[in-house]
Amino acid sequence: MDRSALTVHWSSKLCVGIPEVDREHQRFLTLVTDLVAFIVEGKAKTAIERQMRLVLADATSHFEHEERLFLEFGYPEATRHAGLHAQITKRLLRAMDEFTATDLNSTWVDKALNVRQMLVNHFLQEDIKYRGYL
Repeated sequence: MDRSALTVHWSSKLCVGIPEVDREHQRFLTLVTDLVAFIVEGKAKTAIERQMRLVLADATSHFEHEERLFLEFGYPEATRHAGLHAQITKRLLRAMDEFTATDLNSTWVDKALNVRQMLVNHFLQEDIKYRGYL
């Protein structure tokens, strides 16, 4: 499969207008796109697990950074938004646990695509809310 078919292309509608956060979002999308591609391409399970750990570590780091910015600027939705980050992190951990407990199969493409869509939706529906505030 052509990797470009799996790629979410960065656009201004995904921008929050904070260069360092936008770079983090772009890097995160790249990591998740690579995860989907690794699964579709049938890479070794160890490579996929390593990529999943990178996604999780990057998400954790990014969420912590956003939450520090929220506190610094007194973002009124900080607590609610941090709760959403916690939910996403739980879903990522659950996906990783499910993956490590099973053999690679076609449902993993769907799971990885769902993870990617969950993150894009978070950018578009939640992160965009603080664009004008911060």
